[in-house]
Amino acid sequence: MRLKITIVIIIIAALLASGYFIRDYLNQSAAADTLNAQLAATNLKIQQLTASSQNMTLVAGKTKASQAAVQASIATESLSVPTKVNTNIIVRDVLDTGEINQVTVIPLSTSDWARVKILQGDYWLFTMSLSLTGREQGLVYFINDMRSLYPTMIINGLSISGPGPDAIKASMSIGIYGR
Repeated sequence: MRLKITIVIIIIAALLASGYFIRDYLNQSAAADTLNAQLAATNLKIQQLTASSQNMTLVAGKTKASQAAVQASIATESLSVPTKVNTNIIVRDVLDTGEINQVTVIPLSTSDWARVKILQGDYWLFTMSLSLTGREQGLVYFINDMRSLYPTMIINGLSISGPGPDAIKASMSIGIYGR
């Protein structure tokens, strides 16, 4: 009988020990499953970040290409800006253009060429204020002809007054860019 009791005790001890090991195994298995889920989520995030990074690289490449195109355009445009012209020639062109278009032009003030910086380029700017009198159509032709003579001309200010299309007075401020 002692033998039977010893065997029963050994079996109970074996069952308890195996239960303990099975419980540890199940706990470790659950922990491994949790870690595998975390690893899968982390891998998914890494894949998303990799895809996002590749997309950003493509966008950066396109941006650099666009920037290069803009720089090339700026370089081309700077070459199309004419060189500085003698201010007396500009005043003479203004008076002659007015005469051709039957517009009385009185230069009120001029300022000599001044250096200006636009984006990355250095340019020169000549400004002039004018008083104009003439027909509406003549004023329009005068402005168009001046733009043809000096493509870099800008109108800084224009005020028109007068009773009608036959007698218009205008004050105009212009700028002409050069390099």
